[in-house]
Amino acid sequence: LQDELSRFIDGALALEARHISTWWGPCESADQVKRDAAFYESVGERVTAAGMKFCYHNHDHELLTTFDGVSGLDLLMAETSAEHVSIELDIAWVVYGGDDPVDLIARHAGRFPVIHVKDIATLDERAKFTSVGTGVVDVKGSIEAGMANGVEWFVVEQDAPNNLTPMESVTVSYLNLKEMGFA
Repeated sequence: LQDELSRFIDGALALEARHISTWWGPCESADQVKRDAAFYESVGERVTAAGMKFCYHNHDHELLTTFDGVSGLDLLMAETSAEHVSIELDIAWVVYGGDDPVDLIARHAGRFPVIHVKDIATLDERAKFTSVGTGVVDVKGSIEAGMANGVEWFVVEQDAPNNLTPMESVTVSYLNLKEMGFA
């Protein structure tokens, strides 16, 4: 982002994209999160000026790491403006990180234009993902909270389909979302 932002903006505009996202940032200290937040804010200003939204995609470490009781993700959002930095929320990583996606979406209403609808099989094993609707994530509640709080896109994601083929996992996820009334 630091060296290639103009190229990313031009490419996204050529594709008529509405978002540019970054998918990882360290969470080693509050000062480091604040430095990254200042950088993301400057990136977000340029992306917003180009007519798009800049998003940060979370993982579990931003929720597992806290600074004086505040998660790294909450600190990042506190140190950036909603106008320039949005969050591409991954609800499975939120749950694995120890937070409730329904509550998080409500706490920061309007901050999430994109939600990754993803499920995790167990909290006992990191990154043991499963088809949407078959794990421990409150998928229905998360989607409902997102719909009530300005989410534009719900992206079904499956990192590793475990015992199913990718197409079987897509089918299970689709059927579960249909059963919930979303497809």
